[in-house]
Amino acid sequence: MKPFITFTKERYKLYRNYFFFTLSDFIYKLHQKYFHLKEISSYETEAILAYIIQTLSLQHFDYLDENSKSLKDLVSFLISVKRNELHIDDFEFESTKKSELKKILYAYNDFLNRHNLADLGDIEKNVYNLTKEKKIVIIADQFENDNIHFFTSRLQKKIFDNLDKEFADIKIEPSLQNHYLVPSFNSFDEVKNALKIVRDLIENGENIEDIKIVASDIDEYYPLFKALFDEYGLIGYSTKGEKLKDLICINNQIAKAKYEALKTEAAQLKKRLEHYGIKRKNILKDLLEDRRVLIKNNGIEITETNQIYVYSNIKHLIFVGADITHFPPKREKNIFYVKDYETKFFANSLYRSAIDIYEHMKRISTNLYVLYSQYQGKTKRVLSFIIDKNLPTYRAKTKADIEQIKENKRVTIECMENFLKDLDSQQLDEYNGKNVGNFQVNALSASRINEYLKCPRIYFYKNILHLKAPIEESKEMEVTVQGMIMHKAFEAIVNYIKNEKCDIQEIKDLKKDFAQKAYQEILAQEELEENIYTKLYFQKLLDILDNFIIYLVEDWKDKNRYKNSYMEEHFYLDEKLKISDEKNYFIKGVIDRIDVNDEVEIFDYKSKKTDKLDYDKIEEIIEIKDVQLGLYTYWVKQKYQKSVTSSLITFNTNNIYVKFATLRECDAPKISRGKSQFACYNDEYEKRLKETIFNTKQNIENGNFVYNDSNEDVCKWCDYEVMCKRY
Repeated sequence: MKPFITFTKERYKLYRNYFFFTLSDFIYKLHQKYFHLKEISSYETEAILAYIIQTLSLQHFDYLDENSKSLKDLVSFLISVKRNELHIDDFEFESTKKSELKKILYAYNDFLNRHNLADLGDIEKNVYNLTKEKKIVIIADQFENDNIHFFTSRLQKKIFDNLDKEFADIKIEPSLQNHYLVPSFNSFDEVKNALKIVRDLIENGENIEDIKIVASDIDEYYPLFKALFDEYGLIGYSTKGEKLKDLICINNQIAKAKYEALKTEAAQLKKRLEHYGIKRKNILKDLLEDRRVLIKNNGIEITETNQIYVYSNIKHLIFVGADITHFPPKREKNIFYVKDYETKFFANSLYRSAIDIYEHMKRISTNLYVLYSQYQGKTKRVLSFIIDKNLPTYRAKTKADIEQIKENKRVTIECMENFLKDLDSQQLDEYNGKNVGNFQVNALSASRINEYLKCPRIYFYKNILHLKAPIEESKEMEVTVQGMIMHKAFEAIVNYIKNEKCDIQEIKDLKKDFAQKAYQEILAQEELEENIYTKLYFQKLLDILDNFIIYLVEDWKDKNRYKNSYMEEHFYLDEKLKISDEKNYFIKGVIDRIDVNDEVEIFDYKSKKTDKLDYDKIEEIIEIKDVQLGLYTYWVKQKYQKSVTSSLITFNTNNIYVKFATLRECDAPKISRGKSQFACYNDEYEKRLKETIFNTKQNIENGNFVYNDSNEDVCKWCDYEVMCKRY
């Protein structure tokens, strides 16, 4: 019987009558049948490369070891080079880096040859040579169309071309009748709207089997679905499966069996590596980190965009994550990948792939619902340009949801009686920041100055009238509270590292304890109850701490920076902006971290999600609409009399960390594509900084709190918007 060769195992849904393999599995089968080499996994490749790097005399890559995050990048790069028949000279690396990459690759290949081992690149090369000589007959799926292909390497394509094949085909009749757009406030509301649509359809007689949800980023969206299923009386599952490490904690029997099998696999792997002279710690934990299990497949199915090709006809298809941030998706980060990645590594254009995925959704669905979020945090999002324009808007309200809306629409405003009466008035008066009177300003901080510069009326409501902002019950966890928890956990980890000799794995093992303690302390301090929003943030915090720990151990502790680092450094300035103390100050603040060496570096930790420079924030710093880094720099220059660089840094990123805005001493900022890459601190900047601080003090004392319309985006996120009259 001729085997049917396809590109994903899920295609069985279309070709159930065939005996089939994916092309990758078929290549492995051929290699096992005709070659007598031990095939190694990517994990074994990592272990071998870490071992080789330790034995070589390297300058550029000497920092790499078994715990380095960049080691996975190196493995991916070198295997891709082999699978696409490339050479290191094909890449424009700096000479030392290129020379050392050649040395590493040569030593790695020599190691494999001496021990009769084969990685994926070797397997594909061997099978390609086999198919040049031997006739192999198959039935083939369609691996290419006008826009994209489903090969994962150049060698895979060459193997496929050598096979003797006849093509199977499945005809998809265009069936799209209704095409809707569902705008949502944020990702959380996107998921709520998706579940409302599902619930609405079921209440109107549709079968759950006729409804599918596709997510542009299943790792981001599925945890939200999972958290909200109960609220809408639904169940569901991810086709990507659940993380095994999460399932073990809830005493799942299938997970236990999988875990026992994984323990056996880890023991065998440990034995093999020791045979090659390689000792590797924490093998079981490493394998557990990425292992997934499909526990059940009942309820609503949630799948990834790259799995959309397994379907031929769906009555109701719900697509979440159609904003430009998610769709087209971003290429996975790798420090070795270059701008012409697609050409060198035989990869599809992400743009062309996204177009094809969207067109396929339209081909296979009768009703297509496209959901996108308009905001992420305080960042505005827009609909992807790939999505059709001028689509009708769909809004679903289930029977259960209507009752919920009635309850959740209650808004409580706790403030003075006169202010409540004033809300009905159309006149500007003292409750709106006009002719308020005189005030004595005894103390300020960077955050309070920024608050005034952003909008004087917010400052007035919060710090003069001391009004509690209206709060909706459904509101997400406050960003300030998130930041407090994150800072608390950071501080605990840093103190532990400074006082203990420990490796990265040891700290990672303890990260949940650090996070849990910070989480519970801040919730108690702020008198907050645990709910779905706080639980979701806690899970996100664990990922942030992973990056923070890697940064500390690899980039910080190993360079002995902690010896001259100061955490949570309090500072005080008097009314003349001279260094003072806690008994006599006009401005006070806390700096997250100061590294004092030949030069001084200041770091302010932020919870912002970003992978790149924030040009808007850099412009705010340049224009002194944000005084935080300027004020920190000013105080540190007085204290240490050294050159200072200050940065806003986040670990909530797909990288390890990102310094998304920097203020450094210089005459003029570096300009690229018309945008400043950083802000410059010099005599002129310091003069403007002082003027801004003194002017802010003067304006507050004169009672100037009238609405500032310089940035209306602030209003969209203002807790006081419901009570504010703008003129």
